[in-house]
Amino acid sequence: MKAIELIQLIINLCSVICAMLAALKWFEASRSKIPPHTHDSWDGNGPFSEALKRQASQNAIAAAWAAGAALLQCAALSIQAVGHLWGKIIS
Repeated sequence: MKAIELIQLIINLCSVICAMLAALKWFEASRSKIPPHTHDSWDGNGPFSEALKRQASQNAIAAAWAAGAALLQCAALSIQAVGHLWGKIIS
């Protein structure tokens, strides 16, 4: 296996891990129990707003993991494209 293929494999594996972590976080966020909206939650306090803050935090973490997976895929494809073009230039 060439060094460039090994690098691509490692990047792809890291991308898979990021995507799985994003999916897990989004699943956790979707399973959050949101209590009913009550009068004490109008001012931003109480169990309703706390549950929404927790869910928003989980969604933000999941989005960051998904962004990481997308960036790693961009890197893997860029390496492949550069390698292909370099092969055309040399030959």
